Amino acid sequence: MWHSHECMVKSGVLFLPGVPGPVERKDLEKVAKTYGKTIHFWQVDRGDELPLGLPQVMMALTRDGQLYPSLAIVSV
Repeated sequence: MWHSHECMVKSGVLFLPGVPGPVERKDLEKVAKTYGKTIHFWQVDRGDELPLGLPQVMMALTRDGQLYPSLAIVSV
């Protein structure tokens, strides 16, 4: 269940808030070449105040078309 970070970096989904542009680009070039695994211990959207249930391995975005624009939160 490992996933590449390349798509998340190139699409702009993964970013470094508060980091100056040139520094962010340099760091994200390195991140784009790495792989990761996402495990959620908490289903926060359900309103649970404590982690309940089993940890779940989650999927990451790995190509265009996997994120519905209507579900994306855009911050400026």
